Amino acid sequence: AYYSPGMGAVFLALYAQVRKSSDALQAARRLLQFNLLGHEAQFNDVESVQACKFAWAVGAMHQADPAGGWLPWVPRMVSWFLDRQSTQGWWGPSRFADPNPSIADRLVKTSEHVMELTALVAALGAARAAKP
Repeated sequence: AYYSPGMGAVFLALYAQVRKSSDALQAARRLLQFNLLGHEAQFNDVESVQACKFAWAVGAMHQADPAGGWLPWVPRMVSWFLDRQSTQGWWGPSRFADPNPSIADRLVKTSEHVMELTALVAALGAARAAKP
């Protein structure tokens, strides 16, 4: 339930930037309401990595909609990733789905999370560049 809205919002945020579409931006905001109004467990359950797409969307939305209030979510979502990272540096699938992920599973999830964290870093860069 918390995975798909983020993915849709990322697409719409990027589309809104390319096409200068306020309708796409509004649709992305509506999608993210599923996360924003959803249960706190999506952010607090360390067994789950399903809110990772919300983090990606926060980064994309801050760049597409800098006045939309997305920036305060950036540090929270960076912490979210850190809370789920293994002491060896990798990430794996949700623990409830796969408590003992293979090296391939770890590589796939780590690659995915690095991409999502890149969006959060880009949001921070955009926020810094916007300051006078």
